[in-house]
Amino acid sequence: MQSITNNVAIRVAAAVVGFAMVVSALFGVAAPANAALTEAQIQSILSLLSSFGADQTTINNVNASLRGQPTTPTTPSTPAGVCPYVWSATLQQGSTGADVMKLQQFLNSMSDTQVSASGAGSAGN
Repeated sequence: MQSITNNVAIRVAAAVVGFAMVVSALFGVAAPANAALTEAQIQSILSLLSSFGADQTTINNVNASLRGQPTTPTTPSTPAGVCPYVWSATLQQGSTGADVMKLQQFLNSMSDTQVSASGAGSAGN
């Protein structure tokens, strides 16, 4: 959910900047090719991101980017309960192989979905 919120906030910020550029072009207020955003514009974008609930890392990265500074790389997190494994086959009863093992490992990692207490499919087996 957090990454969706971040993506929406970033798209809104981009739309605001794009809109400002279009308005400037329509009214003949051309900016030099190397012109930066004003402090007021940057603060407006950051405020908008904050109002959409963007996390502080995202706000810091947008701020740095708008100022032409390097950003901090982020690693997207996998929301709890979402399996990070991409299946290469359709699983069905009786299936075996790496896909089944990954499914069992994922299910065993969650407290409410243990595959079995012991033997094949149990945690560690």
